[in-house]
Amino acid sequence: MPRSSALHTKPNGGTTMLGFLRNAASLTTATFLLSPAALSLDILLTNDDGFNANGINIMFDELTAAGHNVTLVAPKTNQSGTSMAFNSQLFVPVELIEVAPNKWSVEGSPVDSLQAGLDAVLKDNPPDLVVSGSNEGENVGPITSQSGTVGAAQKALQRGIPAIAVSTERDRSTPGTLIPALTDAARFTVRVIDEIQYDIADRPRYCKRWPHLPVCQLEDGDIRLPNRVGLNINHPSVPTAEASGVVLTKISTWSSIDFTLVEIPGSGVALPVIVFNQVPPTAAEQQEDTYLLSEGYITISGLDPDLNANLINQFVLHQVLRGLVD
Repeated sequence: MPRSSALHTKPNGGTTMLGFLRNAASLTTATFLLSPAALSLDILLTNDDGFNANGINIMFDELTAAGHNVTLVAPKTNQSGTSMAFNSQLFVPVELIEVAPNKWSVEGSPVDSLQAGLDAVLKDNPPDLVVSGSNEGENVGPITSQSGTVGAAQKALQRGIPAIAVSTERDRSTPGTLIPALTDAARFTVRVIDEIQYDIADRPRYCKRWPHLPVCQLEDGDIRLPNRVGLNINHPSVPTAEASGVVLTKISTWSSIDFTLVEIPGSGVALPVIVFNQVPPTAAEQQEDTYLLSEGYITISGLDPDLNANLINQFVLHQVLRGLVD
């Protein structure tokens, strides 16, 4: 399992050393896409578009073709926008059906599907990795927190299982082109999985002296993401080879769209609508996922389910509340 460590170009013209990120227009693209498959993993696959959506079934086929053991457990119906919602109706039966070999539908949310996969379908064989997607539509910026695709990945991370959320940008200018992009997003995900698996040939020499260090405990094929940190991948609506590049970035504070409810005066009802952001991104926001995806980049962002404020903000809160807390 060779590892790439080429020097890559940032969108702003600078450079950064990123192990598996490469410029899609460069010669490294072919090498990246044609490198040997990863060691076989047991993967639990879910989504929020439903078990019969194109994105998840294309992902199932590509992961299986790469040699992984894949079990699909996904909602019976479209559950987009449900974030980390779950069924709180205790002891009320819900439908859990094997609709095809290694493919299950769940009458519930993406988190319900994940839980059913872990605690029912795979209760005796926990997965090495959870993959959620590919979602048919991007999940970047603030709306990421509303995504059921990302919500399922976040729940897996909370349960200590490595997870990747994958979404594919809709091409609104050319309807009908999403399925080829879904295929490319799935194939790119296969390569990412290869890259995040530990190659024992890379084991540091100092492990002979300090074998008890965590990095020295990894075995061939182990997932080498940080503990409780996953990935949020967004693939543009173009073939991988035509992407502007691949960037490791952050989930943005800026979004080009949002969803809200607008009241119809005097009617007693409100309509769900899409709101388009008229404020352009700042220079800093142009280095984040929302803008970079719109510029044709494949974006990869870290997912962290820790809901705590960082240490600096914890200190500020302590000062603000010092009259109340010990």
